[in-house]
Formats: sequence, structure tokens, C-alpha cells
Amino acid sequence: GLLLYAYLATGGKHIRRGITVGSSLDYSASRTGFRALLPLTPVLPHLPAVPVRSIARASALFVGRRVTRYQRFNVWPDNCDDDVWRTIALHGFHPVPTALMAQLATALEPGGLRAASGRRYADGLGEVTTPVLALAGSHDAQCHPEAVHGTVARLGSASHCRIYGPDDGCHYPYGHFDLLCGKHAREEVWPDASAWLRYTPGDGAGWEG
Repeated sequence: GLLLYAYLATGGKHIRRGITVGSSLDYSASRTGFRALLPLTPVLPHLPAVPVRSIARASALFVGRRVTRYQRFNVWPDNCDDDVWRTIALHGFHPVPTALMAQLATALEPGGLRAASGRRYADGLGEVTTPVLALAGSHDAQCHPEAVHGTVARLGSASHCRIYGPDDGCHYPYGHFDLLCGKHAREEVWPDASAWLRYTPGDGAGWEG
């Protein structure tokens, strides 16, 4: 999602229709678990990479025994089968280069994510013409719906934000990864994504999801 927004905000025109999942360019005015990690920022220059893979694999040892903070940071536990989360924890993460992590941390600053040049990507969203469907989990500890809404609201294109949770007719609250692999994502989330990719403006009907 970040890559899509950054591409479009810097003039990218070669995508007809996009979908983002739990993504925002600016977390500065919303709740996010990433804020608790900011005190560790001074340590980054002393590390070649942040050992996300090791942390994730260690958390896999507790799956089915107790819910860890790391698990809740990535999925809403009740909405993700233990075997699915265990597989993600064991195989879905890699070490993150410290330079990349430091750049991602700028998303918590006023104005949001910065390019290496210092430019704020969000400043270019008003010129975007590509329609984007932004999927958001009601209980996403990483990217709260407030942050998703904030980015979508700045887009110049005809875009939509869709939130998934009990208040929106879903079986369970949705976290981050479970927007794609949750227990009921196949019938609650995937059809909206498919309909968005198939929808053609001007065909006589609005996009309903």
C-alpha cells in the first residue's frame, strides 16, 4: 500500500485501479502501535537490520498457548486460525534494513512519510487520478482506520475506504494481516476487492462493493 501511494503521489500513471490493505502515508494524527517503538529509534544506526524475522519466529512458539503482543499487533487473534498465524510468523517476515526502518518512522511525523529527498509523499496525493480502494481493519493495531481515512481523504481520485469489523456486518473485528487471511476474509473482504477491480466507471451503476 505504501509503495502504491508513493508511486501515485510522485506522478505514476501506469496503474488503472489500485487496492491498499491497512496502509497510510501519515500516522501522525492517529492511534498506532508503532508509536511505542519510537524510543528505540536512536538504536537503529548501531544495527545492520532490525531482526523482525527472529522476533516473529520466537512469537510462533506461543501460538495456541497464549496471545502475545506481537500477535495482536499483526492480527486480531479471534479472527485468525492458529495454524495460519503460526505459518505467517515462521515464514512471513524478514530482517528490515535500518535505513528503511528509519524512513518508515517518518510516517509518524506531521505530514507523514518522507522520501530520501525530504519530500512528503502525501503532498502529491491531490494530483492522483488513479482510483484506489483502501481496506481497513476495525482493530488494526498498526494502521488504525483513522490513518487510512486520512490518506484516502487527500486523494484527488474517486477513491473509497472500506472498514471491516462487527459494526460493518463482519463476524469478527479485523486486525492487519487478517484483512487477507482472516477466518471469513474469503467471503467478507475478497469479494469487495474483486468487485473493485472489475468495476468500470460509466457502466451505469456505482461501485457498491
